[in-house]
Amino acid sequence: MPILMNAVNYLNPLQWFSWGLKARSGKDSAKKYVDREKKQAQLKKNGLQSLKEGFHKLGSKYVVFSKLIGDARQWSTFILLLLIMLPQYAIPAYLITHENLWTQALVDKQMNLWAVGINFIAIGFVGMAVQMLYQLILNYLTVQVAQGFRDSIHSKIEGKINLAYIQEKEMLINQEVGADKGANSASIQQVLSREVESFVRKFVKFHNVFGFLLFWVIKTALSLYAIGMLAKALAVASVAIAMTVLISSVCDIKKVAEGERHARGQYEQNMNCMMVQKRIGANPNLQSQATENLRKHSKNINKHGWWMQLYSDFIETIAMTLYKSIEPVVMLALFLQSYLETAMSYDILRTNLGMVVELFGAASVAMFFMTEVAELSMYTSHVSRIYNDYLSDQSSEPPVTSASLRARGECRYSKDQQILHFIAEVAKGAGIRNDEKFRSFNYEGKPLEIRKGEKTVVFGLNGAGKSLFFNVLSGVVPGVKRGEGIAGNSCFSVYCMQSPELQIQRGDGKPWTPMQILTLWWPHPSPVSAENIDEEKGSLGYITHDGKESKVSYKDLRGDINGYLEKLGFSIEENGSPSTVESVARNQKDFNTMSGGQKKKLTLAIYLAMAKAIQPRVFLIDEPCNDLDAEAKKAWKKIIEEMNDQREREAFQETSTFIINHDDSTTTELKKYNNVLFLKADMTNSEDTDPSTKSNIAFFGEVDNYIKWHRELFEGDQEQTSDIVLSLTSSPATQGSNNRSRRRSSRF
Repeated sequence: MPILMNAVNYLNPLQWFSWGLKARSGKDSAKKYVDREKKQAQLKKNGLQSLKEGFHKLGSKYVVFSKLIGDARQWSTFILLLLIMLPQYAIPAYLITHENLWTQALVDKQMNLWAVGINFIAIGFVGMAVQMLYQLILNYLTVQVAQGFRDSIHSKIEGKINLAYIQEKEMLINQEVGADKGANSASIQQVLSREVESFVRKFVKFHNVFGFLLFWVIKTALSLYAIGMLAKALAVASVAIAMTVLISSVCDIKKVAEGERHARGQYEQNMNCMMVQKRIGANPNLQSQATENLRKHSKNINKHGWWMQLYSDFIETIAMTLYKSIEPVVMLALFLQSYLETAMSYDILRTNLGMVVELFGAASVAMFFMTEVAELSMYTSHVSRIYNDYLSDQSSEPPVTSASLRARGECRYSKDQQILHFIAEVAKGAGIRNDEKFRSFNYEGKPLEIRKGEKTVVFGLNGAGKSLFFNVLSGVVPGVKRGEGIAGNSCFSVYCMQSPELQIQRGDGKPWTPMQILTLWWPHPSPVSAENIDEEKGSLGYITHDGKESKVSYKDLRGDINGYLEKLGFSIEENGSPSTVESVARNQKDFNTMSGGQKKKLTLAIYLAMAKAIQPRVFLIDEPCNDLDAEAKKAWKKIIEEMNDQREREAFQETSTFIINHDDSTTTELKKYNNVLFLKADMTNSEDTDPSTKSNIAFFGEVDNYIKWHRELFEGDQEQTSDIVLSLTSSPATQGSNNRSRRRSSRF
């Protein structure tokens, strides 16, 4: 019978459904259990990770601070500051004690009232003296640490490789900040100029407050332990501690502070841009965009400032409410029964209440200090980034990013010192392989032979690498191995760039004089700052070709500059009358507010006088005719011609001059030069399969050979060869060339 009943149950569909529900319920229960276990494990993992990150952030503050103190060699000052902190903790207690004694002496009209009053005053003055000494030592420590940090960065950027890396790294940081992707970052300028001092001060202040609270809590805890109330008091005080932790986690003050700092920085940047564009009166779209950005960042400043103030007011209100209302809370929680049921007096009650309330007072002070802690955390992250990126042991060899340029090659003299051999390859990134070359400067696989006293005109399409050639030859792009007499010689080359600017300002706010500008651009270090030079009796030093030090007076340099200014027709007067170095200084004419033509003329005059005095081995001039009017261009061409005269030739006989100038592309103009260097835009050449001989230099040689090479390239084309107009550039003369000449020039 039981067997029959079991068989019926197995055949019953309802039983199958019941079994299915139970099985599913079991599976669901198991799944929920597994999910719950996974969730708990994940929460535990996240908790440990958060705890680990918290300790890491806390430790980073100490690591950075100790490194800064060590680099500045200020450990003794810091230890002295710590010793000064200790009496600060005890002085408030002494003040309270003597204040109570003074009050009691007044009430009781005690005979020793005079002595009690003197002691009370003395304790007050001692506290003031200790506080002033503490502030003096803190200020000294802050200044020394910040200056040591700046000096370390300054010495780091003296090397061109380090400077290139820092410039590139900070450019990427600024791009991220500008795109609102790196609002928690700060540039090296902001850290060095503002934040390193704030970091040191807030770090010391944090530990000063923390030490004071710790001293007060321990003192109060010992008093409570003596009356058997420590456990109950800590239980109630834990509520205040939990509330402090909760508020700090909810109010992300650091994020708000970062956002406000970022918005203010962007507002200042766009304000400067708008003012410049308004003054120039050009680029209306740029002006409108800057104005729109100003409104955007102004709103962000208001938003973050509002949240910052809201958080501060909220925390202050909570702290004050907690401190003011804690006495009845403690009374009801700890002392109500004992006070009502025992013979506890009111004075004893007040004493015991006061000790417990002091524990809550520590929590209230901690709440008040939460904003300072958030700012300290922000400054720590900023200073840590600068230190770890540029000063740590790992940053001694700066990494190379994809945007940086690196060169390799050789620049050396021949045995008789008459010829300079130069060959170089340039690539983006760390490695330079034949298939990754960005530019290559050789001629037919061999180094360029650059002779003394010769002038070379440089031609090439836009983007062919003319300025890059100058940058590599002068050492602006690092990496080329430099031989004896070149390496370490600051006066090996003088480089007149297209548009040199004066971004630095004088300390007194006045414009730079031309002789001060000359000092700023001078390649050899001057023992006197440009702002303090003696233009009448002073001089500038330089290194000669044989490695000896020499000097040239400002008076001689001023005479040469005035001579070139006169030839170029330089004038700052409304009537167009010639101007001199003296008149520019007398009228306090600002270089940055000069017209393009005035800037170019003054720049050329300064660099010509500089090269004439120093006689560098290489003199590089990039696009001298840009911004010059027709008369000034004629004057410039005459200056180049006069370099062949006896007097000027002696001044430049040791110098190889390279000039990028497409205005000198005719046969007549070319005769002023000794050589022509022609650069093409790429290194591909179907007639040359050897990658080691590929080069961006299509021609380098004497002018007559260049004319022959040019005529062979455009064989029989009278339009192109009659006056040897530079057909390989984008000049109008090339527009009418026939199909054959276009096919021949297409490879360039």
